[in-house]
Amino acid sequence: MKCSQYNISTELEDKKILLFNTFTTSMVVLEQETYESIFLNKDLFNENIKPLFDMGFLVEDNRDEYLAIRDIRDGLINNDSSELKHVTILLTTACNARCFYCFEKGIKIFTLTYELCDKVVEFIYNNSNKKEINIWWFGGEPLLAFDKLKYINDKLKSIGLDITSKITTNGSLINDEMIDYAVNNNIRSFQITIDDIGEKYNSIKNYVSIKNGYELVLDNIKKLLSTKITVCIRINYKIEQFEYAKGIFETLQSILGNHDNLYIYLAALTLHNQEKPSEQGMEHPQLKLLRFSAKLDKKIKTWKDNNISQQGNKLLSSYYLNPIGLACGMEKKDRIIINADGKLYKCHRLAGREGYSCGDVYNGVDASSEEFLRFSTPEILIEKCKTCALLPLCHGNCKSNRVLYPECDNCSHIKDFIHDIIKVYYNEASLDNVKS
Repeated sequence: MKCSQYNISTELEDKKILLFNTFTTSMVVLEQETYESIFLNKDLFNENIKPLFDMGFLVEDNRDEYLAIRDIRDGLINNDSSELKHVTILLTTACNARCFYCFEKGIKIFTLTYELCDKVVEFIYNNSNKKEINIWWFGGEPLLAFDKLKYINDKLKSIGLDITSKITTNGSLINDEMIDYAVNNNIRSFQITIDDIGEKYNSIKNYVSIKNGYELVLDNIKKLLSTKITVCIRINYKIEQFEYAKGIFETLQSILGNHDNLYIYLAALTLHNQEKPSEQGMEHPQLKLLRFSAKLDKKIKTWKDNNISQQGNKLLSSYYLNPIGLACGMEKKDRIIINADGKLYKCHRLAGREGYSCGDVYNGVDASSEEFLRFSTPEILIEKCKTCALLPLCHGNCKSNRVLYPECDNCSHIKDFIHDIIKVYYNEASLDNVKS
């Protein structure tokens, strides 16, 4: 019998040890003497051995815990892998905004031609189940090429596909025609970024030929909210500016009011040259976000994809402690990115970058290519991740960040304050138990 590699021990007051297992999500408080006897001195005759084994803190000597993770990944990656289910289409890589943090800086500007649109339709139809497809309309600014969106959507419908889709847009170009089309064509949601209020927003967006983008976008959001279309407002912010970002959240909430189809969420920017927070003795700013998120229920969301999460309670998910099946949904073989030049990718953050394509709409996906297998393989490709206690929670974290920023650590951000998260979860879970 041996200790699970997914145990995380955290010191509490009164010489107690809080033990959490990231695979089973079991949690227990042990006297320090008991912890040391079993987990440090390997006393296998201790009376607490069996319950700790049942909770997954101890495992059989011959158990390879990494293989269990790999098997979960294999089942999700290869499930119905022959049929395409989710497609992200970059209608154009042009944009009418010039955000300082845009990850697409430097890529070539393309807009789908009608000839390429026909090839996109053909590719999707031939590789889907020929019944239904989920599309994420993306850019650049996709509404600069709204005519191509309609063309592809209408053609796919005319050949029998049931389409569900969403649009990521800055919201400045939305008009009544687009809203009517969205309502009548199962475009279920618009994701719109608002990073500040008033003139500060206008400064960040730095729109081409739009003077007061802030008021324009808010008016467009209000029009969308009057329909059944879901509006997801994303607030990007630098990690050290959480309190300021929370103020933006509260301002937007007061302006827009409560709607069942409105979601507002905060997203800390991933900037490769950004230093890690160093607030000695203070709560980590990302933990502040998690606390805020947990309290706001559905009105603020985290990065987790519910489609790849294993079963777990809401509180676990709120603090990123619920095991996930994959690092992100794009690891599944049934998902692909189509760039505006017709090339295929496994992540929208790599689209348009030289050397990262895994096929094109003319010849299809090259499933044997390095760029495809970087994502869609059951194996964890970073050796140090295979033995990390956080592996069930992150699966090696973002693959694209490792490509784009190889000089950085690129571990899950929760690694820096995992003990604090576990303590918070323990305190809140204990409080819930007392209330119930």
